[in-house]
Amino acid sequence: MRPLVSCGAESGACSVVGSQVAQDLAEVGGIVALVIASGISENLPRVLPAQRRARIDSRAWPSPPIFAAIQRAAAVDDAEMRRTFNMGIGFVVVVAPEDAAAATRALEAQGERVYAIGEIVPGERGVEYV
Repeated sequence: MRPLVSCGAESGACSVVGSQVAQDLAEVGGIVALVIASGISENLPRVLPAQRRARIDSRAWPSPPIFAAIQRAAAVDDAEMRRTFNMGIGFVVVVAPEDAAAATRALEAQGERVYAIGEIVPGERGVEYV
């Protein structure tokens, strides 16, 4: 299995989500969406089936303080901040609710920080923030 590569938006530095993590996630039915370029709003829908949308709770993870400073200093609206910076999220793993604990354990075992940031719901393919 090939590794999945995610590049950090703020520094250009790359981190590799290794093949073992990818294999572990595949075993629990996980789908990984790399969301660095174009953000969660544009990339996550690409892995969703027809008639499903992601409902994301942006309060579900701690946003690094630098993003609040950038937003204030440049008067950037929330949608543009999410599109450009993802507010600290590097990739999103989509799993069935019953597989979430196993996916979390697999990622944490590889040193990743994991946040349950939302759910997949019926509706037009896309992303909504609540």
